[in-house]
Formats: sequence, C-alpha cells, structure tokens
Amino acid sequence: MTALLLAGRAKAQCGNGANFTVCPVADRIYINTDKRLGALRLSDGSILWQIDLPPREESYTATAATKDVVAVWAGFPDTGIYAFDAKTGRPAWRINTSSYGITAVGPYFVFSDAEHWEALTAVDDKTRKRIWHHSGSRPTRGGVSMLVAADEEILTEFFAINGHSGQILKRWPRAWVVSAGALSDKFVAIGTRDAGRKTNKVAAYSLPGYEMLWVRDNAEGRQVEAIATDSDHVLVASSPWDAESFSPGEIRLEVLKASSGDAIWTKTINSSGPLASPVGLSQGIAVFATGESAHSRIVQGFDAATGQLKWTVRTDQRIDGVTCVGSSCYVGGEIGEVLAIDVQTGAQRWYRVSTQ
Repeated sequence: MTALLLAGRAKAQCGNGANFTVCPVADRIYINTDKRLGALRLSDGSILWQIDLPPREESYTATAATKDVVAVWAGFPDTGIYAFDAKTGRPAWRINTSSYGITAVGPYFVFSDAEHWEALTAVDDKTRKRIWHHSGSRPTRGGVSMLVAADEEILTEFFAINGHSGQILKRWPRAWVVSAGALSDKFVAIGTRDAGRKTNKVAAYSLPGYEMLWVRDNAEGRQVEAIATDSDHVLVASSPWDAESFSPGEIRLEVLKASSGDAIWTKTINSSGPLASPVGLSQGIAVFATGESAHSRIVQGFDAATGQLKWTVRTDQRIDGVTCVGSSCYVGGEIGEVLAIDVQTGAQRWYRVSTQ
C-alpha cells in the first residue's frame, strides 16, 4: 500500500501509511507491529491504548480504520482480518479470508480476494455484514493491489471503484500495469511500472467523470514508485526500468502541473534503498523520504513551485513511509515509532514509540 495524501479530500477520514493509519476525523494514529496494536492521539502523540494482538505464525502487515473501528490484516497462508473498537481497543470481530490487502472508505472495510483476480468485498465496520462484492473473472491471480482510497473512491492497479457501491468507475488501459495512484479534490493521478515496450506513463483523469486530462510518456521506462497530489501539482518518484530496488543516485523526483502534466522541476536524489511510501504533498510542500545510508534515513521538504529545498530531517530509525495531513507529516518506522513534523519547517512536533 502506498502513502495516502488526505489534504484536499474533505470527506476523507483515515489514510494508510506502511504500518500505520492516520485518522484526522478521530484525532488518532494507529500503529501496528507483528505483535501489538496501539492508538496515539494525532495532535500530541500521547498513547491512548495498546493491546497485544492474537498470537499467530504470520505477521500483521497492515492496518485500516474507519471513524469507529480499526482493523489489522494478517497474511498468508492463514489470512485473517481482526477488528477492534477505535476508542478502547477491545476486540470487535474477526473474518477468516484469503484477503490480499485491506483499506477503508467511509463506514466500510474493503478487502481483496487472493484466490480470484479482481475480486473485492466491502463489509460494514461495526457488524461485518457484507455490503457489496465485486466478483473476479479469473482464478488464482493473486488479488487486487489497492493503491489509495479517499472520499468514496478506491484506486487499484486495474481500475477505480466506488467504495460505497462497488461500481467500477474507470478501467485503466489494458497494457498498463499501474503501480501508484493519488486522489485530489479535482482529479486522479496514476503511474505505471510497465506500459509496454519498456515505456512508462503518468496520467491524470478529471473528477467526477474520469475523463482523461493528459498522459505523460517516459521513454526511459522509469518505474513509477509513488505519487502524491494537491489541487495544482503532481509529485512523482520513479526508479530505473531494470532496478530491483532504488539505487544510489537513481531516484527521480518530478513535480508536474496538474492541469497539463508539464514538468515544473526535476531532481535526482541519492538513496540507499527503497521505501514503501516515500512521498507526500501538502500546503505547497513536496515531501520525500529516503535512505541516506545503511544506518540513517532522511525526510526532505521542497517548495512544490520552485523545487527549493526547505528543510531536511535525519533519523537513525528505519522509515516505512510518510503520510501528510494538513500542516503535519507523519513518518512511520517498522518497530512502531512515529515522528510528527511540521510540513512547512520540518520541526519535530512529537516523537513516540507506541510499543515501548
């Protein structure tokens, strides 16, 4: 799951990071490790509750949350979804399923089916009652990768779908293998890791009708790793076609005009390795998280209009992703730590390891 940018989506409630979920509507951030789940107050990082997750062989690899319920997905082969009351952490329900991933839209949790290509199911957050099911047309494809969710839409690698009704809103071109997506209040942006003949693309569609606004070709075939948007810009992070992971000096950052796809600025950034969700875009600041060395990570903020470096934050913690909401960006780590920083200055607002 890529990082979810919530700024500009008035009805968005919660957004997934790598091992954490940010819920501005409930003033919560939920963090999971392979053994524990914790809820922190988003405004100051204070710990609200922590629980031990049910013991199992497989790791708990993702969270999703509505306003009232937080769910943890545990994968293969004994896949399950475990839901907890958002206020208290008390167990709410459990579903055994071949889920390939999970997200939340409004009061519903949506998860894919690892045994059927394109299959998605939505359940009510409090009752786990099935709301809708989109059947897959082929068996054993490995499930749908859900890229981002906000308001009512979910972007997947194959299509955009209404998370409240299960209606397909737009299918991406058949030859495109979509690897990243982002939603703003006016448009949708997607990028590919393969669009045929060693080329890749970034494209934008207008909302609500999903009319194509523009397509930007990448003749070098760089794979799009992450995308973030605001009302005026698209921030794209890409890596070389043949790279199995980010290589030093080979991450390209581009900020594009949302109206046309024209490049505003481009930078090449050194990195020691890949990150699950390395970009954010909020209040005119483009945020990028990367590896500086084998033992340190950096988060940088650039002026979205000019590319000027505004601030740099260094940490010796392993970063799993960054999610920006309004005036704050939340940087998550794999052992349950979260760093909250001011998006304009990079100043630390709070730091917490929820599982201490």
